[in-house]
Amino acid sequence: MNERLSHEERREQLVEAALAVALREGVEAVTIRSVAREAGVRPGIIHYVFRDKHEMLAALSRRVAAVASTFLDDALTAGGDITTMMHALADGMWKGIEARSHHQLLTIEIATLGARDDRMRAIVLEQLREQWAASEQYLGAAARLAGVQYSMDIALLARMVSAEIDGIQIAWMVEHDDAAAIASFHAIADAILGTVRPLE
Repeated sequence: MNERLSHEERREQLVEAALAVALREGVEAVTIRSVAREAGVRPGIIHYVFRDKHEMLAALSRRVAAVASTFLDDALTAGGDITTMMHALADGMWKGIEARSHHQLLTIEIATLGARDDRMRAIVLEQLREQWAASEQYLGAAARLAGVQYSMDIALLARMVSAEIDGIQIAWMVEHDDAAAIASFHAIADAILGTVRPLE
């Protein structure tokens, strides 16, 4: 056991331990004691880094919510017209799910915890807003690169797209039907393209 880690190194170690517990046993199993046991440290060390269990869960939640945005960035940098970019983004969404497939269930568990626990609700809501902002960012970037606009408010479009993506991920976790998930992402791309208009 290394007691000489910096505060940030210790925080990283404990978040990784919390993630390991959550992946193996579910988010509800993440406690001060279970994380201490996983990390091989005394429970008191966790209290040195996190005020309480909820602050630790918040850090875990932010880790799980971190989007593997590399695939989406690559879709935009590849260029092309708006149709090409939208379908490249659809492929990027699927690649992101493949790369983080073991995290998908935790995302749902954390969202459910946020709906049930007032102390977690603000954290989950913040992540939802970040997700909507990220969707708006990618939609906006694609439109600017292609020189087009959308026929509806982009913030509302981003929320709709995010909700559809969440639904696809939940269905995929239950069905394990890769082809259906990929087709669904491309269906979202086609729906977005239906809102595209030339710049006025």
